[in-house]
This record gives sequence, C-alpha cells and structure tokens, in this order.
Amino acid sequence: PSRELALIDALGSGCVVECSKLTIEQLAATDDPRYCVRAELLRELVLGRSGGPLDPLGVRLHGARITGTLDLTHVPATVGIELRNCFFEHTVFLVSARLPWLTLAGSQLSVLDGDGLQVDGDVLLGDGFTAIGEDDYGAVRLLGAHIKGQLNFNGARLSNEAGPALIGDGLHVNGDVFGGGFIATGAGELGAVRLPGARIVGQLNLNGAELTNQAGPALIADGLHVAG
Repeated sequence: PSRELALIDALGSGCVVECSKLTIEQLAATDDPRYCVRAELLRELVLGRSGGPLDPLGVRLHGARITGTLDLTHVPATVGIELRNCFFEHTVFLVSARLPWLTLAGSQLSVLDGDGLQVDGDVLLGDGFTAIGEDDYGAVRLLGAHIKGQLNFNGARLSNEAGPALIGDGLHVNGDVFGGGFIATGAGELGAVRLPGARIVGQLNLNGAELTNQAGPALIADGLHVAG
C-alpha cells in the first residue's frame, strides 16, 4: 500500500517510484507486499482517475511485482506508461488501447497482447524484456498495431514452445524497428517471427538477432515494406 500511495503522489511530479532493486527472479518468487502493486491501480492511474493533476511524464514504476491482470483493452490512456524491470503475474492486455508511449524494458511477462494497439510515441521492449508464450497465440502480439515512434526490441527475449514468438501481421511503425541482439524462439509452421504485410517507414535493424524455429520458418515477412 505504501508503494501504491507513493505512485499516486509521483503522478503529479513525474518522479520514478523505485519499488525495489530485486532481480526479476526475486520478484517472481516474492509475495512481499512492499514490492507489489495492483494492476487494477495502474489501470485507474492511466485513465486519469487518481484525482489529482497528471504530469506528462506519466506512470513510472521500477522493480515491482504487478499483481492481478493488467487489462487496458480499449483504454484511451491520458499519460504514458513506464514499467521497467517489473514482473507481471499474468498476461498484459493492450488490445486496441491508445497510449502516448509505452516502456516495458527489462520486464518479464507471459504474453503481451497488443492487437490493434495505437501508440503516439515510442514502444520500448528492450534491455532484457522477456515474454514466454505457451500456445499458438504468440508471446508478443502486435497484429494490426500502429506505432508512430520507434519500436525497440534491443536485447529482448521472446519464446514460445507451441507457436510464434512475435506476431506482427499488418504492423505499422512510422519510425525505426530496432532488434539488436533480439532473441526469438518459436515453434511450428506459423513461424517464430511474423511480419507479413507490415509497414516500417524507417529502418529495420536486426543486428546480431537470433531467430529460431525447429519446426518451421524462423521469419515470415511476405509483403513486408521497409522504406528506410
């Protein structure tokens, strides 16, 4: 509760709430309330329901265990979200959400479902961001998403033993897509990384990336258009 109060107070100043210095593994194992923040509270904050003025720097939380399910489906967020080095108990739903910007760098979750997501700025999913899918639904889904800034997967690790690691069919990125050191492991005929029909206005950079699929294509990108 004290961390949640600090988070509400920080919304007015744009300060970062440093919940802990614990590793992702330690956050996954702990149920200490000092390190936990309810997903339901985060939803209320990005909707502007904290009751006070919101700093443009948005919701900024580091090193927390996010309890419950963060469901921002169809949410028109009033501020951006920075949840860095956090552990999420459940799937994160961003289906058809509208966000100013999104940072989940260094965080770990099971599935990120961002079909139809619209982001006015950057989406940062690097620095060890980890998603672990378990079925053909994909570990990270950005089907038909539109990102007006950059999409950054530098150093991210996506894996799925039963389907694609990344589903980006019809993804539209106005900026660059960075995947330096990106590791994606998928399974099956749908491919490990899917970008068919995607449009990238800037560059697509996968320097040092490792895309693996023992039972099908590593990369499917039919109709991909890269203007940079």
